[in-house]
Amino acid sequence: MTATPSEAELADIPFEMRGDSFTLPVLRLYNTDMDKVSKELAVRVGQAPDFFRNAPVVIDLHHLKSTEQSVDFPLLVGLLRGHGMIPVGVRNGSDEQLRIASALDLAVLADQRIPRPPRSEARPPPPAPKPQPRQEPPP
Repeated sequence: MTATPSEAELADIPFEMRGDSFTLPVLRLYNTDMDKVSKELAVRVGQAPDFFRNAPVVIDLHHLKSTEQSVDFPLLVGLLRGHGMIPVGVRNGSDEQLRIASALDLAVLADQRIPRPPRSEARPPPPAPKPQPRQEPPP
């Protein structure tokens, strides 16, 4: 167990870096039409303005990654900031999407989403083991 530093010890330490966990809002981008995104943001933020005020937001590009659609990141970042949010990073993008986002000083976060099959596509049960031939005991 680590002891907590005393006030005197803290006076000599300029700072401490530690890992921590946070739950962040994630904007899952399904479409690159920024007019539609802008309108939907206005609706969502209008419903809960305090929830979004100064909220750090991660942009998830999973649904656009395979299409290689171009995302207007400067406009998207501006829209989010205009609605009081603070875009902090992106994840699940193509190499090009992540490169552009990084150039805008957005953190590139590790892909976290592991696609799961829909419940209707349940995996089939494993095959039943084959019956073993009976062996007679020796006489």
